[in-house]
Amino acid sequence: MVLRKAVNIMNIETVLKEAFIYRSGCTVTRKGTVHLVPGENHVRIAGMTSSAYTDTMQLRIDPSVRAYAIHIIQKDEDDKEAAHIADEINEKKELIAVLKEQAEMWKAGAEFAKSANASLSDVETYINSYPQRVKEIHAEIRGIEKEIRKLNRLLNKASDRDARPLISAVLKAQQEKDYPFELVYQETSAFWNTQYEIDADTNENTLDVRVRAEVRQNTGEDWNQVKLALRTGHPVNSASLPVLDPVYLDFRPPVHKPIYGGAMPMMASMKAAANTAMEEMMMEDSATADTAQFARIEMDEAEVSSGDTMTEYVPASLYDIASGDDGLTIDLQSFTLKADFVTKAVPKKDIRAYLLAEIKTADLPAAIHGNAAVYLDGTYTGTSIIAPDYGKETYAVALGLQEAISLSRKEIKKKSSEAFIRNSKSAVYECEICVSNNRDVPVTLSVSDQIPVASDAAISVEVINDDHAVRDTKTGMLEWKLALEPQQTKTLRTEYRVTWPKDKPLHQSSY
Repeated sequence: MVLRKAVNIMNIETVLKEAFIYRSGCTVTRKGTVHLVPGENHVRIAGMTSSAYTDTMQLRIDPSVRAYAIHIIQKDEDDKEAAHIADEINEKKELIAVLKEQAEMWKAGAEFAKSANASLSDVETYINSYPQRVKEIHAEIRGIEKEIRKLNRLLNKASDRDARPLISAVLKAQQEKDYPFELVYQETSAFWNTQYEIDADTNENTLDVRVRAEVRQNTGEDWNQVKLALRTGHPVNSASLPVLDPVYLDFRPPVHKPIYGGAMPMMASMKAAANTAMEEMMMEDSATADTAQFARIEMDEAEVSSGDTMTEYVPASLYDIASGDDGLTIDLQSFTLKADFVTKAVPKKDIRAYLLAEIKTADLPAAIHGNAAVYLDGTYTGTSIIAPDYGKETYAVALGLQEAISLSRKEIKKKSSEAFIRNSKSAVYECEICVSNNRDVPVTLSVSDQIPVASDAAISVEVINDDHAVRDTKTGMLEWKLALEPQQTKTLRTEYRVTWPKDKPLHQSSY
């Protein structure tokens, strides 16, 4: 019978030091030190979380050390930490049950006080002691319940630690000493989102844009003093080149899909604030001379570098991020854009006017997209969605509502007729738009509308009146540049005739 020599296994702990966080997921670097002797050293390295991609694990150590028999194992079943905490929780629950029974017994004592056998002194003692004792019991129960909640949190962490994988390896060293090493792996439960803050300065005609990152992690481990790098890529997504499939033409009825976009993003992207943009622009400065002056807190910005597939932001500081909380916000960069402030309205979609900042898309950083908190001359006006079309020359950022401008729009079908000789129908439509300036100062604004365009040669659209609008004949879009005096109202009228074969129903896809 051959006796196998017992193997001494060293348990090594690691500390999370770096996290390269992608839009979804991150690369984690943990560091530790192991004392090796010449020859084979059997080690178990802890630190990986239960949400880690174990297949991506890399162990990095001095080149003179050879590593083999590396594999992932679970913790031994005889780990008693979670079981000990669970027992402590049960004991405290039993104590609460006993205290509740005591409280019920004190309440039951009221019947004793009513009995004929109770002496006056006993009743008096009971009456004086009852409120204080019941109060003490309930306070003790609340204290124990607080301890149970704390123990439950510890139990969750202990259970998570018990479920974490261990790295088992054999390390062969040439000399005895302490060897620093790194454990690198991919983590699934961390991510970051971009946030923007826009401060519009109507005096300087500029937009100050601050780019921030909201960073969160749910790994089950609190991160303490970790170096971060934020990357814009998605490494877990497929990087395969798309393949084109053949396209076949056939005679089938067209499928009409809902139309998104157009003028609506300008309307839907802005959440109106309690105070409108124009009102805030016209408010006089009411600050007194002895009022303290405050400025926006400036934070250290991140170092920015761009690679072939993604951009990386490296903040200068080390950060603490608790697992499962609301995360933290980090300033990444800031920049200033020249802007033209204009007021526009699309009454067919929304009878409200909007203050916009028009900027050149060429001045924007690549891939800027997300929600933005908007400030107009230092006053918060709402949130806006930043989603520029880089194929266009300019992009408009919604800054707020111009409630001092009122609009109305009315469509009228004036008349229709049938021409039997030409076997056709025709109808005349008129639209009336009223725009009012309710302020005591002049305003300029742009109003947009449209006249339908024919998608079939058998349909004819004749413009009778466009009220001197700038008209795009391909799209039918109309635009008026208006200058309104204080309390002035202008009416815009359009009129057009549509002619089509009478045996075919006329369909308007977006009107």
